[in-house]
Amino acid sequence: MNAIIYALYNEYHMPALLSVNSTFPFEHCEIIGNAESNGIPLKFATSARFYDWRKILIDYPNTDWAEILPLSQDLILEMRDCETAVFRMMDRNSEDVAGAWGYNFRKMVYYRHLRYWNHIITNRKFDCFLSLNIPHEIIDFIIFCLCKKRGI
Repeated sequence: MNAIIYALYNEYHMPALLSVNSTFPFEHCEIIGNAESNGIPLKFATSARFYDWRKILIDYPNTDWAEILPLSQDLILEMRDCETAVFRMMDRNSEDVAGAWGYNFRKMVYYRHLRYWNHIITNRKFDCFLSLNIPHEIIDFIIFCLCKKRGI
């Protein structure tokens, strides 16, 4: 099974992940956690790619965007409800109105995340999206919406 795992990768999460793995063995996982959790050795799955959510909040360092699939107009239109919700979530990234992200910056960040995760999900057949909680942040909500759209 290929899985995207969000905020569910710490030592105290291992019993649950190992239990899932015993019934549905993991092959590849995309794991979004933090620097501390991503230092934990992989105890399941054949392969995994780790992300520190703080480092990918705005961009994906060392990504060759020429290799990432472009967004289609159809996908952008199909994801407009997601876009609206994500723009509201972006309000939480500033302490006051003066420090709020501008419209063009929000659009750039949203499209980067949408493009990156659409590419990842398109190029590898994922079976599930496991999250510690209800998607409510920029990254996990975009992933959730893409997965939902594809029946994952």
